[in-house]
Amino acid sequence: GAFLVVRDITSYKAMQEDLLFQALTDELTSLYNRRGFKIMAEQELRHCQRLDTDVVLLSIDIDAFKVINDTFGHGEGDRVLRLVAKTLRSSFRSTDIIARWGGDEFLVLALDAPIGTVDILTDRFKQSLVDISRTNALPFTIEVTVGCSSREGKTLMSLEQMVQHADRAMYANKRR
Repeated sequence: GAFLVVRDITSYKAMQEDLLFQALTDELTSLYNRRGFKIMAEQELRHCQRLDTDVVLLSIDIDAFKVINDTFGHGEGDRVLRLVAKTLRSSFRSTDIIARWGGDEFLVLALDAPIGTVDILTDRFKQSLVDISRTNALPFTIEVTVGCSSREGKTLMSLEQMVQHADRAMYANKRR
């Protein structure tokens, strides 16, 4: 005789996928969170180094975000975060890695993007924020400050170093 046990694990697999999604994404914006960004970016940086392609990392901070929260409330602040996330998704390529790094700061790892394209990328994104501010009839215009770090081809620079460099550049731009 034979004994057979059959078990439907469909709901278990769905729960596993849901937990993985929750562990790697930001709940408010549905962008990658820090953990998700690090996992994806580290993999892509290794891939880009092997293929000898350029990579640009943008550090983006929403200007006057505290004022928005204090003046219009946290609900409006959350709305701004979601609008920035939506604009990031539409302004950058689907192959680029986008994350809410924390608070009102976002990171974009633009793959196979030469350093000369940074101004084009950031200008397009900033203009899209102006447009989305008007379209959504916000009582203010969403503005951001951007810092950049790049890694050319086989240059050895870790993700952590790129983030630190882009952050320093962003804060230097904020002081201007």
